[in-house]
Amino acid sequence: MSESTAVKQKTLQLTHGQIHLNYTEGSETPVLLLHGVGNSSESFEMLIPHLGSPVIAPDLLGFGKSNINDRNRIKAHAQDMVELMDALNIEEFFIAGNSFGGDIALEMALLVPGRVKGVVSLNGGGLAMDTPLQFRLMLRPPLSTILFSKMIGPSIWKEYIKSLYQSDEFKKNEFLNQRLGFLKQPGRMTALLNNLKTLDTDRTALHTRLSNLKTPAMVIYGENDPEFSVEYGQQLAKAIEGSFEKISGAGHFVHEDQPKAVGSRIQSWIATLR
Repeated sequence: MSESTAVKQKTLQLTHGQIHLNYTEGSETPVLLLHGVGNSSESFEMLIPHLGSPVIAPDLLGFGKSNINDRNRIKAHAQDMVELMDALNIEEFFIAGNSFGGDIALEMALLVPGRVKGVVSLNGGGLAMDTPLQFRLMLRPPLSTILFSKMIGPSIWKEYIKSLYQSDEFKKNEFLNQRLGFLKQPGRMTALLNNLKTLDTDRTALHTRLSNLKTPAMVIYGENDPEFSVEYGQQLAKAIEGSFEKISGAGHFVHEDQPKAVGSRIQSWIATLR
């Protein structure tokens, strides 16, 4: 990694808690990278070297090294991220969000359209989904009390995350234990559960407002995602009038399975908007 892409870290105090972030420096318009629910900014470690732009990669409140609080709604996270960019004195920026981070990215573009120069959805949400009954039952007592407990929850979530990767290197226990280790901390599984509880309602509400989106958009989807289908990604691209890219050899975490291909596509697209 060159000096220009050396990743630095800092923690900032915002209104609703401390936000931890990884970042690189540069003179061009930065890219805000938003991770998915139950993950952290570390998920962008492989992508950052393939982006020519400076990046800001925070841990959302409740995840990674950021504080835990009750900011569980898509719009609340989006407001926190706008405040973060204010604190960093960054007026204009691009956003690339994976999964839940894709929902937040779209919400930010609706909140501050003049500041968001472009949105990239990396196997991200934004459309209403028909969540299976068994998953809805998992989010309610008595199952939720067991499945999201501090003792059992991290192991169950690790197995779920493993199923979303395409590359075998990311399915290894050593990697997953390191990546998801923060979930063993007190309160982290409860924060995860609370974010998941409101996700369907918030995503449905976001879907109804996508026609108001005027920000340039691109949707990049790994073709082997068991969470979001390629068809879902194509429908999302149509709804936000964005371009669509399908990436082979990738699952839900398309930016980790194929970081070079994803980084190249993002940079080429950003270049057309500068």
